[in-house]
This record gives sequence, structure tokens and C-alpha cells, in this order.
Amino acid sequence: MRIIFIPDTPEFWLIAAGVLALIIIIAVYRWLRPPAAERLIADPRYRQALEVYAGNLRREDPTLDDREAALAVAADYLAAEHGVPAEEAEANLRLVAAEYDRERSYELRHEAIAYEQAGAYDQALDYYERAARWREGHDQEDYQFLQRCAARVRGKVRPW
Repeated sequence: MRIIFIPDTPEFWLIAAGVLALIIIIAVYRWLRPPAAERLIADPRYRQALEVYAGNLRREDPTLDDREAALAVAADYLAAEHGVPAEEAEANLRLVAAEYDRERSYELRHEAIAYEQAGAYDQALDYYERAARWREGHDQEDYQFLQRCAARVRGKVRPW
């Protein structure tokens, strides 16, 4: 028989109530004021502009310059088709594109982890490097983290 310990001290319940209240406050705040990227992605104009951005990425693994060019085309589309001021369109679209690029990077890093765990270090290295390129220009800390992951796997690759 298992004994389940249920604390009955008032201090425990005060702390538990405080933690629960904090969680509820954070949830309500995020519901009332979602992050800017979430608000923009909910806007159909920016979803269309994101499709233009993704459609103008000419390669499967675009460079920073390719992404900047696609962003410029999408910002021009947003300004021309929907009348959003050019500066506002570019600034807001950078947030939306950063979320898109982050998702691509996470997909690639999950693949890299799977390859690394399977012992396929060449493929893992390729996927870590590709994931890092998607974060370049957006989040320097995450980019450096992925570079360290690639360096770790590079040490496991057998030279032929």
C-alpha cells in the first residue's frame, strides 16, 4: 500500500494558492494582451504577406540574404496591396517572419536530434547547421547554441 502525503499546514496551502493565483494572472494577461507576433499572425493581411515571404524563399535552405530579399518583397506586397505604411509593414513583418523562421529551425533541430540519437552524425550535423542558418539574424543566442550543437556533433563525425 502506498502512502500519499498530503500537506495540511496553512503555509503550504498559502504558497499553493499564491502559485495558482500567479498562473491565473499570467494566463489572463496573455489572453487580454497576446504577444505582438501572435496578434499579427492572426491578421489576414500579415498571413498573406507571410505566404508571399515563404513563396519568395527560392531554396529549401535560404541564406540570410535570401530571407532579407523575400522579406522586402513581402513588405512591398503588404504596402501595395493593403495600404500598410512601408516602415510599419517591414517592422511588423520582421516579427512574423522571425516566428516563421523559428518554426523552421525547430523542425530541423528535432530532425537533427533524432539523427544524432540514431548515430547518423553526418545528417545530424547537416540539420543542426541548417537550423542555425534559420536563426541567424533573429536570435543570436539561439544561433550560437545551434553552432555549439553542430560543433559537438562535428567531433563525432568520422573523417574518411
